Amino acid sequence: MKKTLILSIVLILIGLGSFAQWVPLSSGTSNNISALAFTSATAGYAVCDAGIILKTTNGGQSWTQLPSVTSSNLWSVSFPTADTGYVVGENGTVLKTTNAGAQWVALPSGTTQWLDAVFFTSTESGCAVGQNGTILKTINGGISWTDHSVSLSYPLRSVFFTDASTGYAVGGTLIVSVVLKTIDGGINWTILPAGPQNKILTSVFFPNANTGYIVGGKGNHNIGTILKTTDAGSSWTEQTIGTSWLWSVSFPDNNTGYAVGEAGSIWKTYDAGATWAAQFSETLDALYASFFTNAYLGYVAGANGTILKTTNGGIQVGIDEKQNIFGLSFHFDPANEKITIRQSESVRNIIGTVAIFGMTGQILIKQPIVSSVLKLNVSGLAAGVYIVRLSNNEKVVSGRFIKD
Repeated sequence: MKKTLILSIVLILIGLGSFAQWVPLSSGTSNNISALAFTSATAGYAVCDAGIILKTTNGGQSWTQLPSVTSSNLWSVSFPTADTGYVVGENGTVLKTTNAGAQWVALPSGTTQWLDAVFFTSTESGCAVGQNGTILKTINGGISWTDHSVSLSYPLRSVFFTDASTGYAVGGTLIVSVVLKTIDGGINWTILPAGPQNKILTSVFFPNANTGYIVGGKGNHNIGTILKTTDAGSSWTEQTIGTSWLWSVSFPDNNTGYAVGEAGSIWKTYDAGATWAAQFSETLDALYASFFTNAYLGYVAGANGTILKTTNGGIQVGIDEKQNIFGLSFHFDPANEKITIRQSESVRNIIGTVAIFGMTGQILIKQPIVSSVLKLNVSGLAAGVYIVRLSNNEKVVSGRFIKD
């Protein structure tokens, strides 16, 4: 069977040494981390399996395990102020702190359904969502919760509010996807069209009132999906990218966003989701959570206690991250399954090393560059997305292609 290669339109000059700069942090736990929340550039929280709650006060350099009042797995955390925070998890677990995590109390939620996500718009008002369309709302700081669940046979996995009244919840199965919207603070919810079905929607984020993003996956954990709306959820467009499932999405501003997921994948957009570029996290652990305090300072976390941090948006220090070039051209010859790479004058004839990487960062092919026209045998590569990197002592140029 003939195979083809499709050239990605994004070619990025990323400079000396490496693709991205994500620094691993020592969390002090091997438990899965499900969610992150930061109340400042240095103070943040991570919630984990087995009731573990971690806190840092020095930007992730060290993490302290806080006293917890549960052994239930915890799935989501929301801090509306620096002192007041809420955590939810399995079996209807709801925890609250009013002193920045020094003490936690368990609150009665009125349900035993698993609660997958929580979002508070103030210290008193918030919503939690979870299994079987569960939606709970409180207006008194979690002392009591009102059930506003919808009739679904599958979980709601994420909830996000753009203001005190307007919020979104997403979920679904590999058969049906669901997006819900409320305009009365979580009392009534309307099902919105979610575009193509057969997706599990795992995370929703709105950088402004009209523009929002949802990530998730379809297939057997091998196809990631991103949905975008520019009309407050009335319609959604889907972008399928060359990665496995995505678990979390964050937009620190209207144009800059990050999506993370299986096998340590981190994707970044500079142009409000028009294009997404893969970054290298140097981990194979699934990433379930992301939190950015600005376009450059952020944290991601996931399986086995993994926490990574960037202070420059995931790129190497000193490199202009928006400097995109089109200095490489690709041609694939199906007969002998070779890819031909040509360098333009803008690349200035890199003589050094050419390498092909998988999307998890492993080097699959590497050889010297002997001329400005290269031929690589890619017959041994499986179908998927790959990064090509040309490098010498002065610069690195990368391109992305898909092998079908």
